[in-house]
Order: sequence, then C-alpha cells, then structure tokens
Amino acid sequence: MVSYEGEGSFFVRKTAPNYSVGFSIGQTESEFKVLEAIRDFLLELPGKYKTTRSARKNSNFVGIYTDRARKNAKPMVSLMVQNPDFHINVLIPFFDSLPWYSKKRLDYIDWKTILKIKGEGKHFTPEGQIIVKSLAGRMNNNRLSTNLVKPDNLSDENIQRLLASESNFEIHPNGKI
Repeated sequence: MVSYEGEGSFFVRKTAPNYSVGFSIGQTESEFKVLEAIRDFLLELPGKYKTTRSARKNSNFVGIYTDRARKNAKPMVSLMVQNPDFHINVLIPFFDSLPWYSKKRLDYIDWKTILKIKGEGKHFTPEGQIIVKSLAGRMNNNRLSTNLVKPDNLSDENIQRLLASESNFEIHPNGKI
C-alpha cells in the first residue's frame, strides 16, 4: 500500500492483525544532507510526547534510511516517521497549519483518519478493518485518474459512524489501557 507522489508519502501497511502508519520523504542519495535538515526541523517542532528533547536526536522518531539495492537506479535515501505519538502530537498539528494545493491533501485526511481509528482501537473491529483497508486503498497513486483499479465505495457516513462509536480500548481504574 506504499506508493510515492513526488518526494513525500503518507502510507499504511497491513501488519497482521494491525496496521503500521507512517510518513516518508524519498530523495536520491546525493540529497542526504537535505533529509538531515528536514529531520532536524521536524525534531524541533513543538509538541508534547513521551521522549525528551535531548533523547530525540538519538531516537527512532524520525529516521533516515539508505537503499542502494535498487537495480539500474540511483541509490535512494528515505526519511521515515512511524511513531504514532509523534504523528499525533507533532506532525498533525504542523501539517494542519499548512495550506494544501494538491490531491495530497486527500491522502493526508485519510491518513489522519486512519490514525484516529487506530488510536481508539477501532481498526480491530470488522467495520474498522473494512474502513481502514478502503481508506488506505484509495491513497497515493490509487487516486490518479490513470489508475484502472478503482477503490471501494466508502461513504463519509460510514467513517463518521465508526469515529462516533465508543473506543475499542478499555481503560482500567489504574489508568492503563
């Protein structure tokens, strides 16, 4: 379910019985320094999350990975953000503050919806599974008019009904999930 539009991608991967949700930016290896600067910028964004500022530089919140195994292609470097806490408390407030001028806005909305569904444990329900699969299936290159496989008909009503339902997680009296 991962595909790229330009350099950036919001993605969802099925990892039974769960889903991995992330954001990435891909460049050729010659642009490694650019991705380092973007990583440092993202790590300095305001937000409340579980890791202290000094530990973030050595954390996996924003990682940079090199792929030199691509046959007949330049080596690639990817900046990856896969930590849900960082997504919710740092990336979403930042992305919400930006203007969007392309279909990537729709991918972002779907990605954010999937994060909310996951955050409430609703992705474990049969309806949640269907909705997450449908949302992920229409993201990125699947939105292109040249894509012959059209995604499921997913209604906003079904999404809103799922989001309005109670969380699938149980909070114990000691405050733990």
